[in-house]
Amino acid sequence: MKYDKSSTDDDPVMYVEGKDIQGKRFTQKIHLNDVNAENATPAEMTALRVHLAQQGDKSVKASSGIPLMALGSHQDVNTTMDFKQYYENWASNLENAGLKQKAGIYISELERYLFYHRTKGVTFSDTSSILSTATEPNRK
Repeated sequence: MKYDKSSTDDDPVMYVEGKDIQGKRFTQKIHLNDVNAENATPAEMTALRVHLAQQGDKSVKASSGIPLMALGSHQDVNTTMDFKQYYENWASNLENAGLKQKAGIYISELERYLFYHRTKGVTFSDTSSILSTATEPNRK
């Protein structure tokens, strides 16, 4: 994954290439402002994760991306799904296993994806203080 030559600060675009689960090569341009975590493909979510990490988003950098990597082993890169539900289930399983801190990291990452979609690409540096106060009441 890398930024496409058409990418701008207002419309970040990632160029993605790789192989799907059948081994077929694919290439895709993903407009990150259009990615909705509640209806996205693994390729879109991975591109958004890479973008947020490169923007300095600590909640995304702190996680290892394991939910996306685990999904990539059995889900086609172009099949849409509800990542909000997927991350919530993942975090619930971690909490049930006694890994509350790890679960919290993944919930923070999910909240950042959702926040990015609602703000349509406002950079992390512009929103870090807003994000921390906006998501705090939702934490358990």
